[in-house]
Amino acid sequence: MKIIFLDFDGVMDTAYYDHILAKEGKPGNDEFGTIFDPNSVRNLKHIIDKTGADIVVTSSWKYMMSYQDFLEMWKARELPGFITDVTPNIHGCRCRGDEIDAWLEECKSDCQYVILDDLTANNFNSHQIPRLLIVNPFYGIDEEIAERAIYLLNQGNKPFDYSDLRSFSIDRWPEEMGTTHGVEHWDRVAKFGQMLYQEGADMDVILAFAYLHDSERQNNAVDDEHGKRASAFIDTIRDTKLRDLSDEQIAKLKRACELHTIEHRTGDITIDTCFDADRMDLLKVGIMPDPKRMATKRGAELVADSYYEKYYHEICNE
Repeated sequence: MKIIFLDFDGVMDTAYYDHILAKEGKPGNDEFGTIFDPNSVRNLKHIIDKTGADIVVTSSWKYMMSYQDFLEMWKARELPGFITDVTPNIHGCRCRGDEIDAWLEECKSDCQYVILDDLTANNFNSHQIPRLLIVNPFYGIDEEIAERAIYLLNQGNKPFDYSDLRSFSIDRWPEEMGTTHGVEHWDRVAKFGQMLYQEGADMDVILAFAYLHDSERQNNAVDDEHGKRASAFIDTIRDTKLRDLSDEQIAKLKRACELHTIEHRTGDITIDTCFDADRMDLLKVGIMPDPKRMATKRGAELVADSYYEKYYHEICNE
């Protein structure tokens, strides 16, 4: 089951389209409420066409409209997809993420989901962050958000099983090295990689990077050659743990591992996403990532978010 948890204000209706309608002297509302931005509608349709996902409404509109009202609005406005449900209203609810969790628990199905919202990350639970796509409320759902949503909803179909690589790397990691550059760090890099995904990036490579880039460290301080050793080590497991990756993917993985501590940006979206996924975990050693030193626009935006430090620590405490 694939689900889009969909907000309306700032996601489907946008400040930009409100401005256009006002400038043209056209009404911004119909009998149901604010009119949705056609660009957001078009990109929502693209997501649904590519994934077959259904919609669960999370918007505060649910306090003023019933489920039947939403169905009637969808039909009257000829909107894409099907609204299968609305998240529950929970008295004293701490955040929107709690309502989503309550719906998922009640659903009792194995759900592949994304959250499309303009609320900041502190309104959601830490385990939801990798599937949260924060939308710019001025423009709504754009092409980049749509492509990231499609990836997240379809990723369950991908053949590369990184859990085996994770277990393999854990078994090889010396106990005396601790967790600073060990599995806890690797897991966070994997989560950050998912958060950073954008069109053109190869998530198989990014997840493999998470569990290999520091695997050849010999200490937790200065070890300038550990990236090169990790790159060389990849060749030794090419036909076993990495057999599902193509030669092109292996080449990118090797380059990302070799350069992750010495290169700022390569211009390759997959490799640069690897770099930023690692940099987003600098807080583990008390260093706040500098947006200017991130390799991707998405990475710079995430670490510049005022709630970055809060949700980072939530992820650490999972």
